[in-house]
Amino acid sequence: MKLQKLKVLKLKSKLNLDNLAKALVRNKYDESSHFGFLYTELEGQVLRSQYIEKKINTQEVLDPFGDSIETELVSYQYIDFELHYISQNTFLLVLLEPQRAIKSFSLNLAKITDYSISLDTILIDIESFLDLLSLNLKVERLKVERLKISSVPISNDSAASMEIVSKANALDEIALLTHGKTYVVDRVKSKSLTQLGSFLIEVSKTGGLTIDELHCKDVISLLGEYIVSLDK
Repeated sequence: MKLQKLKVLKLKSKLNLDNLAKALVRNKYDESSHFGFLYTELEGQVLRSQYIEKKINTQEVLDPFGDSIETELVSYQYIDFELHYISQNTFLLVLLEPQRAIKSFSLNLAKITDYSISLDTILIDIESFLDLLSLNLKVERLKVERLKISSVPISNDSAASMEIVSKANALDEIALLTHGKTYVVDRVKSKSLTQLGSFLIEVSKTGGLTIDELHCKDVISLLGEYIVSLDK
């Protein structure tokens, strides 16, 4: 089963998807500009596109005679992404197979929309989100195989982080270990059984997701509902 890695951010804009799509099309990539967009497609409430940035690194080297020669090394950055409308002026920005460095992407996206967008990290209460998934995807058996938590109080002056690997359900076992103390779930890896078959997901509290392709669309939609509920 193929897994899809995602990074999800919240994008705010007064522009609708149609106007955002037009901005991407107006800035179609070609070799005369250092960045642009290709394969832009608007389908219902989802806008898909690919960001391309040309990077030129200049390097000076010495030839065998001691003369300096300037060479250029050209590389390209590709970012596939989707924008999902979730409520008025609010969208999920979904980065597919995300890269660590997206600063230039976010700056250039703001630039072509006349700085009418803003990006924010999302914060997921993972246990609540798993409950939402279990209810809507009709999960028959939830199994959290790996769980990472933090902010477990040890004393008045210290707190602990820990990771649990379980053959059963790590959420049940961590509840026994913490004895009712508060903690923050940072990341889980879960394997569940639904009516469609096995459901694999990893989720971090800051919007990092790894999902099997069969459930990817449904999980993004439910994450949008979850974010909207937090904004109310």
